[in-house]
Amino acid sequence: MGGVHVVARDLPELLRVVASGWSPMCGWDSLDYYDEREEAEEGEDEDDGWDPCPENPAFRAWLRESLGLHASEDPNEIVRAAGDELWEPFAAWIGPLIPDVVSSRRSG
Repeated sequence: MGGVHVVARDLPELLRVVASGWSPMCGWDSLDYYDEREEAEEGEDEDDGWDPCPENPAFRAWLRESLGLHASEDPNEIVRAAGDELWEPFAAWIGPLIPDVVSSRRSG
């Protein structure tokens, strides 16, 4: 898997996506974030010690205190809004560099 995608419209939005703690799942034609903590709560042993974002509480506190920003409740909302708004100029820029990005989006 892989891909090249528009994730946010600006740096504050990108920081909010990162602070969400959700993980990206992407291919050439799509990008979605999912909350791995929900999967852990649904059936895995809570004593396994695994945390997808162990430093996220400290990052969230820094973001809130330093920039007045809060983690996105659902980063997919930011990603979709950014993609809707910026896809065309992004495609015009990236298309000559990585044609597969543009062609996969058109065929999807």
